[in-house]
Amino acid sequence: VAEILYSSREYRRTVGEIKRALARDFADARRFASMEAFRAARPVYDFMRSTDFDSYGARTLSVQAMRREMSEIAGWDAAVRGMVPSSVRGVLCVEAKELRSMLEPITATALDRIKTALLQQAGRTCRECHEQFQERAAALEARPAGLPEYAAHRERVDKLLEEEEALQAEAQTVEDMYKLVRAYGTAPTTEEEYQMEQMRTAQQRYEEAKVRGVA
Repeated sequence: VAEILYSSREYRRTVGEIKRALARDFADARRFASMEAFRAARPVYDFMRSTDFDSYGARTLSVQAMRREMSEIAGWDAAVRGMVPSSVRGVLCVEAKELRSMLEPITATALDRIKTALLQQAGRTCRECHEQFQERAAALEARPAGLPEYAAHRERVDKLLEEEEALQAEAQTVEDMYKLVRAYGTAPTTEEEYQMEQMRTAQQRYEEAKVRGVA
């Protein structure tokens, strides 16, 4: 039977057409699988394999470093969510649903860990700045009783002014950290908002005391 079939020109033509159609379908499926959305999934997969999520959120990074990392992960997240779950290419079906469902939690978890780390770091720094502004304001508000005390007071004021830039930079970092988490859809808690207001109030008190202390 096989010999009869292979001797048939019509059979050979049909087999050739089927092979060419399959080759086209495979080539089309390969092109689809190498699209940008699929290529973008690779760094997420590599990130998943190389990252220890237990310690990931415990790192201490600058706001700039966190902003870059969150932007990169958000880009990955958009790429993964933009993946077409499946596509029929001739007789073939390219399935991405399982890959997408495996990668989506990775980007979401990474963003959550960074935001948690940001909020924890912002909370610690906010409390430290609040205490520093309070202490500095109290020191500046002290009124010397005599000339020797005044000289010591002036020395203390000069020292506080020399160290002011670092403290003001830390306070701005707190503002930047909370602004960053808001940009990624997470609002500070009521307690965190209260701490921010406390820090700002202490900062304002320090500024006013500084004007009076320097004058």
